[in-house]
Amino acid sequence: MLLQARLDAPGILNYILMRGIEGTRIFWFHRNRRHSLSKILLIIIKTEIKLLAWALMDRIGNAEVNVFNNVP
Repeated sequence: MLLQARLDAPGILNYILMRGIEGTRIFWFHRNRRHSLSKILLIIIKTEIKLLAWALMDRIGNAEVNVFNNVP
């Protein structure tokens, strides 16, 4: 029997990865990068997600988030 992912476990850290298709660039222009970052930050602020670490490069983006902020 296959196990189901426990995405609702208290204190779980979520790793988010985004990559360009077939190794292409994610952002072609600096204004696209700024616009995307502003949208991501707006979502983080509104949902009160704790952003622990992030990196955004030309072809890859990573983030480590903790959705359950009230868990010690």
